[in-house]
Amino acid sequence: MKLVTKNFKITDALNEYVKKKMNYFQKNFAMTDITITLVQEKNNFTAQFLGTYPNGNTLIKVKANAFDAYSAIDKLQSICKGVSARTKDYHSRMKRKEKSVEEFREPVRRVKVSVMTHRDALDKMFASNYHFWFYIDKDNGLFTVVYQKDDGGTGVIHPIFE
Repeated sequence: MKLVTKNFKITDALNEYVKKKMNYFQKNFAMTDITITLVQEKNNFTAQFLGTYPNGNTLIKVKANAFDAYSAIDKLQSICKGVSARTKDYHSRMKRKEKSVEEFREPVRRVKVSVMTHRDALDKMFASNYHFWFYIDKDNGLFTVVYQKDDGGTGVIHPIFE
């Protein structure tokens, strides 16, 4: 964490106070490259927070104003907590969404469909150790699926065109 001041000299007490308040973001949100800037302008202090999330793509920039530096830091921490929590929640939702989409992606296989008899299809299915076989029925010219049932028997699926 880096602390920058403008227009005033920071005391050791204020330096410790800022570090104590802002280390929260490094611990709880794993933020990196945190820079706190304190600026004194006439009768007002401005505190600015810049922090980067571990993904490197999200930068948080927050400003707070108050009549003294301690109040400005307190306001800054309060605002940053809300922004950081919403950003962390957003990133975790996006990760869950990406995982759920990936889970349902099945590889697409292209297979050559041959014209054959029902008996030939059953032989191919058992010889290949598959649970089903897709083919074009030689007798009627329809796309057909033969499959093995849980009880060991076989079944046939013919399409119905509407």
